[in-house]
Amino acid sequence: MFDSRKPSWLYIAMMMAVMQSWGPGLFGQISQGGRPYSFSSTVADSIATRTMAALDVAALVAEDELEAAQDSPVPLRFGYAFEVSLGLDNAGTWTELPNGDRVWRLRIAAPDAYSINLLYDEFWLPARGS
Repeated sequence: MFDSRKPSWLYIAMMMAVMQSWGPGLFGQISQGGRPYSFSSTVADSIATRTMAALDVAALVAEDELEAAQDSPVPLRFGYAFEVSLGLDNAGTWTELPNGDRVWRLRIAAPDAYSINLLYDEFWLPARGS
């Protein structure tokens, strides 16, 4: 019996074939070449770390289940947003390189997080800063 909620194996195979044929022509990000300085040189491991507060995952799951049970469920939760204001002047570690250039780095920790995503409301990169 066909269940319209579950895709058939034929449908899945067809979609995989389509994605493979399109795959070589699709790119998620255009590469401009180059490598970050820290990939090829030794930079001090001492970096300032900002740790996000631990989440009550059980409470978030319960909230999601309650919303899903309502007549108009909201979209699935992607994550939990921590509103922060971290920048070059109030967080991170500056390191001066032998040639006089400087590198700013910040480590962000989120205990038990599945992933960390960063959204910028202001981002400026000077012409030679790439």
